[in-house]
Amino acid sequence: MSRTSSPARAFLGIFGIQPHRITIPSTSSMKAARLIELGKPLQVLQVEEPKLTHPGSVKLRVKAAYMARFAGQALSGQFGALKYHFPELPVTPGPVSIGIIEDFSDDVLDLNRGDTVVVGNCVSTGNLKDDRILIGWTKVGQLAGRTQDIYKDGACAEKMIVPATGIHLIPKVLTELYSYHELAALSYMSISYGAILRGDLRAGQVVIVNGSTGAIGAGVVMLCLAMGASKVIAVGRDRETLDKLRELDARRVVTVALDAPIAMKKQEIQRVAAEVDFPDHQGANLLVDCVGGADVTPESTMACLESLKRKGVAVLVGGFAVPLPLSYHYVVHKALDIRGSFMLEDTRSYGDLMRMVMGGQIDLKKFNILPFSLDRMNEAVGVAAKIKGLDYVVVDPSV
Repeated sequence: MSRTSSPARAFLGIFGIQPHRITIPSTSSMKAARLIELGKPLQVLQVEEPKLTHPGSVKLRVKAAYMARFAGQALSGQFGALKYHFPELPVTPGPVSIGIIEDFSDDVLDLNRGDTVVVGNCVSTGNLKDDRILIGWTKVGQLAGRTQDIYKDGACAEKMIVPATGIHLIPKVLTELYSYHELAALSYMSISYGAILRGDLRAGQVVIVNGSTGAIGAGVVMLCLAMGASKVIAVGRDRETLDKLRELDARRVVTVALDAPIAMKKQEIQRVAAEVDFPDHQGANLLVDCVGGADVTPESTMACLESLKRKGVAVLVGGFAVPLPLSYHYVVHKALDIRGSFMLEDTRSYGDLMRMVMGGQIDLKKFNILPFSLDRMNEAVGVAAKIKGLDYVVVDPSV
């Protein structure tokens, strides 16, 4: 755009004078939820759109951002067991989302504009040994500081920039079967799937899911059924949610409500785990422990660990801060294998997860979605803190 009018240019041209052109750069803005100060409500503001400034990057139009239950805790600064390391404030939070590719760096050769993708929970550029981050939340890897600076802002905005290595193409057949809001379940189910992969689940095994009434635990129950577990023992505190999980497969899902002294419930878990029509069966093969929260104690985890058969596997994917009082000799004599799981480490497994959805083993319509617009961001955070089981909150910046 020039500030010199056409008549003025014509007049100056008579004398051979070329007018000086002043170009006003065009800037595009968008809405984003911004965390200005820890413990303060998020502010929905007009901000400048993010730009592609680094190689290997992709620009997305966000269609659905999954709101984690612990979001309010993290945004308040009361991290507890989370130990989050936010980028320098202000920041747009929210690591996981469904988006449509709008643009990408010149060196990104295998993606197309208009593709629908899921953003992984934990992303990395792939250029360093350990630069993992949760975009808009925290750095994880020891070398993640620079990566967090580049990919600072998360999904609670109309647009975001992500590393190409951190997104996964959603096949067109799934975008025709499910809405963006429904597809958002993939992002958090990937954590559940990562835990099951760490446990080396085999068809026909008996699985205990402790903390099954939370989002990760409910996902583990659904996936274990899809992957051929003969019995899933869902352990949790909320009877209503446990009943909904049982409805997924009343023959294979057995529920144990932690509504009595843990010693009594431990006997119930052990009895149910042993009720399999094989003479050599003496407990569950696999425990996936998903419990978390500031007020959680380890009693239920210990009860479930002691319900594993000899050479059983326990995968810890939850998040409580108190020590786990394991007996060294008990673990040795029972030959237990205890493993940790963080997100979905093998990003290629997103394809496996989506193939299970395409094949009908997983039905994303079993989830109950609570959608919010970006303008209701603070309300969404509050509701997410109270959700259970197969319910989840999405923020849709496009409405």
